[in-house]
Amino acid sequence: MATKYVAVDQYGVTVFLQKNPRKELMEWAGTRHADKMYHDTKDGQAEHIGYIVHGHWFRVLGLEGEKFANSR
Repeated sequence: MATKYVAVDQYGVTVFLQKNPRKELMEWAGTRHADKMYHDTKDGQAEHIGYIVHGHWFRVLGLEGEKFANSR
């Protein structure tokens, strides 16, 4: 199966994901819980950009036209 997403944490750890980013990051970390991570846009809206999993703040980006969050 082809990689559709890439997740990068605050330490530069990169995880390549295929179908379900949240589920696959939890499996990678060996945990059953993930919080959503947001950032503020210029117009004041909160935008979901990734997940906090087991102390890692992962920003998830779509590859090859798959959309997860708007990449700027």
